[in-house]
Amino acid sequence: MNEKDIYKGLNHIDGDLIEEAANPLNNGRKPAGRRLGKIGKTIWALGTAAAVFTIFVLGNEVVRLNNELEKSKRSGTVELSDENNKTLEEGNAVYDHKGFCNIYKTLDDYSSLYAVVSDIDQRDKEMMEYDDITGGVAEYDMEDVMSDATGSMENAQDYSKTNVMTEGVDESDIVKTDGNYIYMIESGQISITDIRSGKPKDKEILIPEMESTSDEIVEMYVSEDNLVLMTNHYDNDAQGSETITYSYDVKDKKNPKLIGSSRQDGVYDTSRKINDTVYVFSNKYITTADMSEKEALSEDGLQKWVPKVNDTIIKSDCIFYQEESNNGMVVSSFDINSPEKTIDSKYVMSGDAKIYVSAGSIYFYRVFYEGRTITSISRMDFSDGKLIPGESETIRGSIRDSFAICQQKDYLYVLSTEDDSSTQVNTLHVFDSDMKQVGLINEIARGERIYAARFVGDYIYFITYRETDPLFVADISNPKKPEIIGELKVDGYSEYLHYWDENHILGIGYQENGTGDNDIKLTMFDVSNPKKPKEENSFLLKGNYYSTAIDGNYKGILADSTKNLIGFASSKDWESTVYELFTYDKKEGFSIIKETTFDINNDDAYRGLYVGDNFYIAGNSDITYFKLKK
Repeated sequence: MNEKDIYKGLNHIDGDLIEEAANPLNNGRKPAGRRLGKIGKTIWALGTAAAVFTIFVLGNEVVRLNNELEKSKRSGTVELSDENNKTLEEGNAVYDHKGFCNIYKTLDDYSSLYAVVSDIDQRDKEMMEYDDITGGVAEYDMEDVMSDATGSMENAQDYSKTNVMTEGVDESDIVKTDGNYIYMIESGQISITDIRSGKPKDKEILIPEMESTSDEIVEMYVSEDNLVLMTNHYDNDAQGSETITYSYDVKDKKNPKLIGSSRQDGVYDTSRKINDTVYVFSNKYITTADMSEKEALSEDGLQKWVPKVNDTIIKSDCIFYQEESNNGMVVSSFDINSPEKTIDSKYVMSGDAKIYVSAGSIYFYRVFYEGRTITSISRMDFSDGKLIPGESETIRGSIRDSFAICQQKDYLYVLSTEDDSSTQVNTLHVFDSDMKQVGLINEIARGERIYAARFVGDYIYFITYRETDPLFVADISNPKKPEIIGELKVDGYSEYLHYWDENHILGIGYQENGTGDNDIKLTMFDVSNPKKPKEENSFLLKGNYYSTAIDGNYKGILADSTKNLIGFASSKDWESTVYELFTYDKKEGFSIIKETTFDINNDDAYRGLYVGDNFYIAGNSDITYFKLKK
């Protein structure tokens, strides 16, 4: 942005524009002579809220542009535009931002990082003062889920594994099994229960020697004789929180041996594991905390604010920033057999970005507002622990969650919903390995929003919802010419879709029951003819139910066609937890083969597992066991 652009921006945001934005506040009187109903009141309140938000955004922009102007005057230089850093173009479904480093810029040295963070600190301080005057604006959270995984499609061994998003990419969880033992996170410890004879018996306890009694074990991996624990270490000093990973040799269950540990700044967000390599993601907010430049750039000073991995600050050329936020994600990789040796590390100042991980790439996607809702998508490839920044792109609208993104072969598929106008509209984008758009379907289900999706081979199955539950089938066999080939409308809506077999897609969601509560609905879609999908069978679990597994925590869902089992926990009447285990038959439909009730309302804590004909429900420091009928 050059000085001319800054003045142009300031002149555009003049008093008349702000006054016009405030009209709903000045003229927001209720219509005379008649009462407003609930809908009318809601519309009037939304108009008022929108006006407040508009004034807030304009005020924020004035502060930002003034900061840019002052920075330009202080430095005596201006930032020149360049062909690779184009501005957003109105009216295009895709905006032309080429390269990872045009969304996230690189740094020459830590002095450059200090300047960026100090400017953001100052802006945030000014905005806090502005909020004190205006009363601030409530924050909102844009959730996001789609994938190339077929979930637990086929198990080479006869025991269940964690339901993952991407086939071949393992994910950590609170309960794991290796077919011989069940590993479960309890309060500050790991229980290792022997199930070799079927019925749970001897239980060993591993209490990790963590650095503080307040540290928390969040998730874990189990592979062969290795146990990897992901923990949060809470520090009261200025260094902030850390994510510490402990790797154990558990060949001798009675005497696990610590192989080593890895640590990185920030609160644990998520992780992935491919073979013996673990990739860890943590959220880290950085600030110079009013330090002078001289102090901040000293050897001791750098340790206080630059993100670290294994006590070593991340190199300046491995830090990628954008000027909107000083909150970001630390990414590191290591081998579980030598976790103290960092393979690679990066820090991406991504704000509140979410991630999708394929078998070879990480995609950071972040929603922001530039006159309309925009989502930036940046690709970072990885191989054997090495992290390689790739290309970036921006699209209109938002992405519901990481199931709405899928990389297959050399192409990335993205489903987005634009919700800025009076009606919603959905789009399918197809990008090549350089993040150039090569395929597009516009105007999908206008007036509805994408709720769930699943990518399987040459097809995408996705659900939109308003009053009915339309299942759409898109053919992506030619990435450059994707097309909608099938559609089916049924009652209710699916929050989660799962590949069942080559002819069926399982949907799990809700249906309103007329009492204000939701029944849980299971649907088996027949997609043997993708052009004419059918609802083969459905089942309603009646009552006041809610399930975190259905609403985003997909690891809590067991869906295995080889064993013909579907299981998940849910909260009933917000008082107890019920684990439902189903089987499916084309003629008989869904049948409950076991319903287990727990007197604790914590459905997120339970996992269902099988080993052969033995079934286990593990959670809240307890294991329930029963035999499956043959």
